[in-house]
Amino acid sequence: MERLDELSKLLAASVSRRESLRSIGVVLAGAALSTLGLGTAWAARPDRCTAFCRWCPTRWRRNQCVAACRACNGNTSRLCGSCGAYVCCPTGLACCNGICTDLISDSANCGACGNVCPGAVCANGSCVACNFPFIPCGGVCVDPTSDRNNCGGCGVQCANDEACISGFCASG
Repeated sequence: MERLDELSKLLAASVSRRESLRSIGVVLAGAALSTLGLGTAWAARPDRCTAFCRWCPTRWRRNQCVAACRACNGNTSRLCGSCGAYVCCPTGLACCNGICTDLISDSANCGACGNVCPGAVCANGSCVACNFPFIPCGGVCVDPTSDRNNCGGCGVQCANDEACISGFCASG
């Protein structure tokens, strides 16, 4: 108790001794209550989601924004879209032009939004060229001379009874 009295004397230089003891009591009470999980009204942080969504023009859009934000546990950096149409991007995806995107494998957004890999695929966030005769199809390098699902070009599928030979579907 003597130490509290000494501390209050030090603080009393600018405020009364009674006021300094009251301040010390409030701090100690706050510390004791915080260990019980009871926060104080003046110490509560503002709701991140409400603050982020306050600019949405209508109540319906604000409510949709807040719901999407809360689905992201308040992590506004994972929100993608616009007021009334926000979605929570899964962990590991980024929002590029309003769409949740995998920067590790998306050839139109490789490593960063808008970083295009022309004539290449995106592998681990870097553009990787396909070696001839391989071509990029759907984010992977394929051989159009023998790939039944990309025979002669991306997405050209051979029938079940056909094989891809030299880039053409042929009956076996």
